[in-house]
Amino acid sequence: MNVLSIGRVLKSACQEVRQLGFVSVRKKAFALVEMLIVITIIGILAGIYLLTAGPAVERARASSCASDRATIRREYYLLRAAGGFTSSDFASAVRNELGRSGVSGDGATFSNICCDGGTYTCKTDENGAISIYCSVHDAPPATTISVGNLVAAAKRKLSLVMSSIRGR
Repeated sequence: MNVLSIGRVLKSACQEVRQLGFVSVRKKAFALVEMLIVITIIGILAGIYLLTAGPAVERARASSCASDRATIRREYYLLRAAGGFTSSDFASAVRNELGRSGVSGDGATFSNICCDGGTYTCKTDENGAISIYCSVHDAPPATTISVGNLVAAAKRKLSLVMSSIRGR
């Protein structure tokens, strides 16, 4: 037996197997269901990525904002150490140090620096220390709770707990 005769035997054997129905002849293409399954899996993976990437992006923006405020703080202390300066000197030094176009400010407030559009407010205390707040990334001051209101709320909670214990 030579190679050609072996090839013919194999070909006839494959045809007989197909005729008996043991092997299904199928086109080599994706079915609609297979495509929908792949698209669904890609959608689920994209959703998981967006859920995990969202907080990371927000933390990166807040970190960039904090870095910019540290730069402004450093410029203030450098100018203060060098001697007398005006608020316009401070504002121009900040613009030069950050190196961004569109930064505006008068020394007390700065805008167009924060990546989320916040405005920086600079405040100095009686010792000359500076505090810089962002209108977006710094939380507003918490409301003051008096000790009397706190004690009254604790008493109400305690009375509810005691009444539920007695009711058993």
